[in-house]
Amino acid sequence: MTDTQARVAKMFELNTVEHELTVLHDDGLYRHILMAKPGTGLYRYELITWPGHLAISGDLDSYVFARIQDMFAFFRGHEVNPTYWAEKVKDDHKRTSSYSEDMFKQLVTEHLDDLADADLTDEQRETRDEIKERVNDGEGDCEDGAREILRDGEQAGLWSGTWEWDLRDWDWHFLYCLNAIVAGIKAYDKAKTRTAEAVDA
Repeated sequence: MTDTQARVAKMFELNTVEHELTVLHDDGLYRHILMAKPGTGLYRYELITWPGHLAISGDLDSYVFARIQDMFAFFRGHEVNPTYWAEKVKDDHKRTSSYSEDMFKQLVTEHLDDLADADLTDEQRETRDEIKERVNDGEGDCEDGAREILRDGEQAGLWSGTWEWDLRDWDWHFLYCLNAIVAGIKAYDKAKTRTAEAVDA
């Protein structure tokens, strides 16, 4: 689990600790459940399934997944797996990732740390120090700013081919939705178990 995944999982847990399940429809593979804190729409979300599909929407982003007939079974009992689950997004796979300042900082730091001070000119050392300062000051908080810093480093001869650097990471909206799906299915399964036990009693 990456740092980003861990942060989003923790944020989801804190935001939904008082959520309760409401089953709006439950007919085989046709399900509609609501997860929300009673009396508020904050962080509420809904899961809807029909054969071969699962949709999530609400007070967060919306995605549609398709893989097997019972999509609750597809997600059930697993840890969040963004790499595999992103492949099952139907509407727009590109929405599963976005520019990441953390990824940018990591790549810049790794490349600068690999530079031997003795191999640099005075001008390159000055540019390196300026880039470190700009990165620490948050000039890479958007992709345009990050690309400008990378171009400056490239012009100074600190690195090359930065247009190929992948500055994207899993989008936090996508990760949040994945955590919501797993939590919603767990709540649904727990409610079904309680109902079955009550019938058997």
